[in-house]
Amino acid sequence: MKSATSTILGVVIIVGACGGAVQVAPDASSEDGDTSEAGLDSSSDWAPDALDAAPPLDSGACNALVQLGDPIDITLTTAPVPAPQGGDVIAGTYVLTAINDYGTSSGTKPVGLRATLDITGTTMQYVDDEPSQATFRGTIAFTTSGADISQSQSCPAPATASEAYTATNSELRLQSVVGPHDTVEYVYAKK
Repeated sequence: MKSATSTILGVVIIVGACGGAVQVAPDASSEDGDTSEAGLDSSSDWAPDALDAAPPLDSGACNALVQLGDPIDITLTTAPVPAPQGGDVIAGTYVLTAINDYGTSSGTKPVGLRATLDITGTTMQYVDDEPSQATFRGTIAFTTSGADISQSQSCPAPATASEAYTATNSELRLQSVVGPHDTVEYVYAKK
């Protein structure tokens, strides 16, 4: 599954493969904000089925970031989801170091996702890829409030998302609820 966000910062947060670095939903609402005609569940901030059905986007013009990340697989765990702490998002370059799926299963799901984020001020650029998938790039503006990070993607296509997060001087963690029993956490280390 290719999303348009880790955490934007999912992807990059908004965006990534298999739920990605940052996960973002395409702006599928009508002018009055109704998402019912778009097939999105209005009780959810993100609808992966809508992303799976979307045609592939040419994201090459969004940025020219060099991919610095190593391939990462998803760790499935039944452990409790860590409480997001918020914090100051520090400018710099980050690479994806872990994807933790807190749910009802244990083990590893091989995906080989690589992701790199570059944060300057309240703008995040990302590049992510996985085997047999096209490289995906995006540009996102973000704001934080408490332990929530709101993301507005401008390239390759308009999209919005909101995730829980924890930021330290050396790490950024983005958490996306992806189902009734699953929260996926994308862990990025500052280079």
